[in-house]
This record gives sequence, C-alpha cells and structure tokens, in this order.
Amino acid sequence: MTGRRHRAARLLPTARAAGWGLLALRRLRRELPSAGLTARVTAPPAAPRASARGVELALSLRHATCLERSLVMQRWLLAQGRRHDVLVGVAGGADALDAHAWIDRYDGAAQGAGYELLTRVEPRA
Repeated sequence: MTGRRHRAARLLPTARAAGWGLLALRRLRRELPSAGLTARVTAPPAAPRASARGVELALSLRHATCLERSLVMQRWLLAQGRRHDVLVGVAGGADALDAHAWIDRYDGAAQGAGYELLTRVEPRA
C-alpha cells in the first residue's frame, strides 16, 4: 500500500466518526427540548478508539454546548466499551447562575472545578 493510500485508510474511520457526530448532534438538538436529560443518542458506527478525534472535531465545528458534547461523546465512549457518566453542575448564585456538563473520568479534572454537582446521567444504549 502506498503512503497516500495508507493515510487515506487511516483517515476513513475518523471521517466516518465525524459524520456520525454531526448526525448525532443534529438529532440530539431536536430531541433535547422535549426529552431533556433522557434524550437518547443514536448508536455510532464501529470504529477504532482513535476516531474519537473526528467526533470531537465535528462537535467543535458545530459549536455543541457542553451538554450536547458530553451526551454525544458519552454514547461514543459507551460503544467503545467505556462507561462514563455525564455530570451536570452549577456555580454562582441567584443573580449569576452558571451550569456546566462534563464527562466523569474522561474530561480533565479541572472541567468540574468550581461547580456543585447537580445530577449524574448514566450511559444508556
């Protein structure tokens, strides 16, 4: 296999993962307003772990919120056999309430710094 073909063969799963990320995000955005945290994310295609960067890139390009990103990535990780809860926390007071979502044991520890845990969303297929 030539260098160009080999590179293309490695990029195909990442591109497929990115495509799934875009589709999953679009569907999630339609479902979140009515289903809230019970919204389900469609199953991803089989792909190597390294393809997660394609999903992350797609979510970044479409400006996914922290909750949208966390729910989509949680479903991706579950398909990879990795169970992680999505954590939702709040900070501030009545005049400046701030909420944030992150993935437990996947995102850096600093993700939840300063937020009081409000709820935990377990992964589901």
